[in-house]
Amino acid sequence: MPTFNLAKVLNIPKLPIYLKQLDIQLVISAKSHNKDIQKTISRIITSRGKRLRPSLVFAIVQAAGQDVNKSVVSSSCAVELVHIASLIHDDIIDNSFTRDSKPTINNQEGLAQALLVGDFLLAKACQLAAKINNLSVELVSTSIVKLCEGQTTELVQLHNLDRSIDSYLNAIDGKSGSLISVACKMGGLAARLSETELQALEAYGKNFGISYQIIDDMLDLLSSEKLLGKPVGSDLKQGVYTMPIILSLAGANRLKLRKMISHSPINNHQIAKVLIADGSIQKTILQINKYNLMAQNSLKNFANNQAFTDMKHLPDAYLNWVLNNLVAEPFKQLLAFKTL
Repeated sequence: MPTFNLAKVLNIPKLPIYLKQLDIQLVISAKSHNKDIQKTISRIITSRGKRLRPSLVFAIVQAAGQDVNKSVVSSSCAVELVHIASLIHDDIIDNSFTRDSKPTINNQEGLAQALLVGDFLLAKACQLAAKINNLSVELVSTSIVKLCEGQTTELVQLHNLDRSIDSYLNAIDGKSGSLISVACKMGGLAARLSETELQALEAYGKNFGISYQIIDDMLDLLSSEKLLGKPVGSDLKQGVYTMPIILSLAGANRLKLRKMISHSPINNHQIAKVLIADGSIQKTILQINKYNLMAQNSLKNFANNQAFTDMKHLPDAYLNWVLNNLVAEPFKQLLAFKTL
């Protein structure tokens, strides 16, 4: 499974060291006296994903010229605990069997255990934030509220062939934009930045978070389990219609696509080919670029700081890396002939 090099893009040579400190803090913060909960947590807590959210905390603190101390590590840990819990709940909703090429909790330990462990980690995130300061508790708890609201917004739209782009964007703003936004603001708080700077970082995180989720949803159509480390095609199976599908359903191929979606089993590969042929994937990439640009513009007041300039380039760097490394070869070849 390809790995995105955040340390290189953000120019943080010490990031691997910081992430090791994060792993230690995750183990400590997620510890349970209940042996059954602890057994499950020990299996999944340090499964290494991209660690995007804590890396943004570290990047902002470094960019502001501050030291990565215990409080900074705790801030990054609180955000990552919420993220891990959200993935556990996502796996329940999606009935996923693998995550990062490992069995999910709902697959191995059962649905009830997955639900309890997810809730346990959310509570632990709030406990940890409370040890930092009151504003951190407010930020972390607000991110959990928005995650729930975003997920609910999505659930009520399941199998809705008339789902709007606005409904989709509202859902992913809550599901992904909110937590990446909170990670950026937590980093700014740890670095003792001004209120104006905090608002800029919050806007950066929101727009990058939306872009990031659109990319993730697009990969569910265009990638493979081998490349992603998790099953693809789950959105369509669950009746979750993401941006490429919504755009196509509003176009000339809507009747053909409706028929393909209603067919069981759904042929994800054939649907992806239709979405490329009618330009819906290309239009989705243009929307991703729009949010990337808004994220970059949010940091315009940091123009004289090279470290923040590296952060500005992160959304585009991630999109380019995804298109080159996580899109399955047949789709990559088809997209190569299209004008974006």
